[in-house]
Amino acid sequence: MDKIKYEEKTPMILNDLIKFALAFLVLAYSSRILVRSLSNIAQFLRISDYAISFILMGFATSIPELFIALTSGIHGTAALSFGNIIGANILNVTLLLGVIALIAGQIPNRDRSIKTDAWLIFVMAVMPLLLTWDGILDRPDGLVLILLYFWYLNRLFVQQKTLGRTLNHFGRKFRGPGWILKEAALFVFGIMFLLAASAFVVTEAQNLTKTFNLDLGIFGILIIAVGTTVPELTFGLRSVLHKHEQMTLGTAVGSIAVNSTLILGLLAMLSPFSPEFLPNIKFSIAVLIASLWLFNILLTGDKPAITRKEGMVLIVVYLIFAIISWIIAA
Repeated sequence: MDKIKYEEKTPMILNDLIKFALAFLVLAYSSRILVRSLSNIAQFLRISDYAISFILMGFATSIPELFIALTSGIHGTAALSFGNIIGANILNVTLLLGVIALIAGQIPNRDRSIKTDAWLIFVMAVMPLLLTWDGILDRPDGLVLILLYFWYLNRLFVQQKTLGRTLNHFGRKFRGPGWILKEAALFVFGIMFLLAASAFVVTEAQNLTKTFNLDLGIFGILIIAVGTTVPELTFGLRSVLHKHEQMTLGTAVGSIAVNSTLILGLLAMLSPFSPEFLPNIKFSIAVLIASLWLFNILLTGDKPAITRKEGMVLIVVYLIFAIISWIIAA
């Protein structure tokens, strides 16, 4: 009897998996378009390396998480976005930087401001967890997180002096008004495709979690988080390979700031929710705190770079996290 039910469900499962995979591809491709168009727009505006990595790219590469959060809030599945953001933050400070350091050989750290911001980001990343101490992330909590994000932005604008070179991103040059209008149009189309792909991802995620009897939070941590951090990985690799190393660290730090404050704040304002602190969520939170602590240790002091060996350690940390999370979920 169970075998017959399984055979009846097989076409439905395959259909959901295909839709989910296609939505993921669109999500990754549209994110790539956004990263490229925003980078070119920033070049036109002559924004420094420091500004683009901490402010512009930190936000741009978090757009998938933003739309996942908005769509999840509308659909009443805030736990999916909560898990996605925890997973994305873990990915940013472990697998993302680990892979880039492994491929590039090292990630130089010559900017003193990054070392200072690393500890600030640690506080910002754990702030949502502190606000859920009473069992709910409600609208006042969301407002606190949003205000914290804009305070951070103001701090960056005030402190920015001549921390980066005038942006000449990947050697591209301004080619007239038609060029910048094209980049603006690509940005708008990228947003549209990203919104549609995010809606599909959330819908199919709900279907797959029901089919495989998986917790929505752990699905967001292990599966969706990988897809939504594709822009950070792509941009990080390009930044290092084109000698814009500070952008890699800046994007990772900025993305964590946006995820933990602005995005979760908007989610709480749109749809207040009570996170279910199941064993897998508790384990993920513990790994996030430990990963951020390790990330800060690697950045502080007089170390000139995150080395290839340290990158391998970060990758191993993520792999151990993924395996144990999957075992707990199973």
